[in-house]
Amino acid sequence: MGNFKTHDDFETFDIILDKVKNYKKGEKLYYVRFGDGDLIMMYPESEGEVIGRANQFNTTKEIQEELYRTWNIQDDKYMVAGSLNLSSPFSTDHGVEMHNKVTQLINSGKLVERKEFYSHPTFESNFIFKPDKFIEFCNLINGYKKVWINQFWHDNVETILGNIEHHIQTPSTNSYENIDEWYPELLKVIDDVDVIILATGFSSRVLASRLWDLGINKIVLDIGSVVDMFIANTEIIDLINTRSTMETYKKDISKSLEYILKELKK
Repeated sequence: MGNFKTHDDFETFDIILDKVKNYKKGEKLYYVRFGDGDLIMMYPESEGEVIGRANQFNTTKEIQEELYRTWNIQDDKYMVAGSLNLSSPFSTDHGVEMHNKVTQLINSGKLVERKEFYSHPTFESNFIFKPDKFIEFCNLINGYKKVWINQFWHDNVETILGNIEHHIQTPSTNSYENIDEWYPELLKVIDDVDVIILATGFSSRVLASRLWDLGINKIVLDIGSVVDMFIANTEIIDLINTRSTMETYKKDISKSLEYILKELKK
């Protein structure tokens, strides 16, 4: 399994911090994540299957093609994250079988060859284990106007990320099924923001490539399930589907959330 290299959770976050620090308005800076669900969804044989314990997406030819496109964009300002050969407690690498499946997709021409990735769960790891680093990230993007694309809203989101000008409400599961209904809402507000925060399951990957192809020169961050940690101290957490991490690291998440909210409210 030596064909793929993935920067660890903390290396990746340092790289993201550096890129945001040096970001100049009008440039592109994209970070997009491929977890195990995304990879499995891209397998040809997954068509017709429901993928994702929490996300529960129907796999169609259309979403597969959009995921291939998201993977295949190659640019220094377009960071592709994954879990293949990732050293992390949150890695979703399934081992040799998954590596072979991805290699088959590359050999078939559906995917371009990638050997190096950034960490897929970097935001979760830094939230839990390095909250001061996470706060540094929050402070860096605080002054930017943002659009938040997710199933829920709570004041904690704005406390942590700052300046959420717009919220695009998406379904809690299978948000690709009606993407043509809510995606235009994003396009209507996109000129009013500097940062696009993606947290709507596999549709986040679709949005990343669509926005790139439209020439959207902004910061686009696919931050994923770390957003569930933002509302771990609210009743919302009991109403949504969450990853097992939320239970396994419940005490650590609660401690970090309390600390992060306290520091960012100062």
